[in-house]
Amino acid sequence: MAKSTGKQKSVLTATTNLRRKRYDKAKASVRKLRRWFSHDPEKFEEFKERYIKELENKEDLLLKLVDEARRDTLTLIYSAKDENHNSAVVLKEVIEKILTSPPPIR
Repeated sequence: MAKSTGKQKSVLTATTNLRRKRYDKAKASVRKLRRWFSHDPEKFEEFKERYIKELENKEDLLLKLVDEARRDTLTLIYSAKDENHNSAVVLKEVIEKILTSPPPIR
C-alpha cells in the first residue's frame, strides 16, 4: 500500500478549501436574499423573481440538480414552516420547467 506524502495531503486540503470558498461565496447572495424575504408571503413573488435570477447565475449547480432529477428522485429540503412560500418551491418549479422544456436547437 502506497504511503501518501504531506505534499499530496496539502494539495487535497487546498482543493477542498477552494471548493468550500466557492460554495460559501455562492451561498452568500442567496442568504442575503432569504434574510430580506424573511418568509413574508407578501414578498414571495419578488423573492421568486430574484431567486430565479440567482439560479441563472449558478447554471452549473442548477444543471447538476436537473441531471440528478433525470436519473433519480431529487429531494429538496427546506426548513421554512410555510410549505408554499420558500426557496425549495421555486427551485422545484425551475427544475420541472427545465425537465419539461424541449431541448435547445443547436
